[in-house]
Amino acid sequence: MAEIFILLINLIIILYFVGYGFSSIFLPEKLRKDAFFIIPWLGVVLITFLSVALTMARIPISQGKYIIFGISFSFGYLKVLFHCENLVLPLVS
Repeated sequence: MAEIFILLINLIIILYFVGYGFSSIFLPEKLRKDAFFIIPWLGVVLITFLSVALTMARIPISQGKYIIFGISFSFGYLKVLFHCENLVLPLVS
């Protein structure tokens, strides 16, 4: 029973890790106040999108997980390194 809770906590931590950098760079200012609830969902979307893209490139998920974590780490690193607030380009002016 304890293993299930440990796995649940690990999963939540991974989703926050994957979604943090992406949301901190690309999330619009209006949605930043709800970022705590949006970050894990963006993590799910990013993992799904990258998993499908890597599978279509014939890279197995056992190797692709390092690419996914590398991309997530680079998003977080860019946020910390450049202190960027928002990189969203307005599509409509």
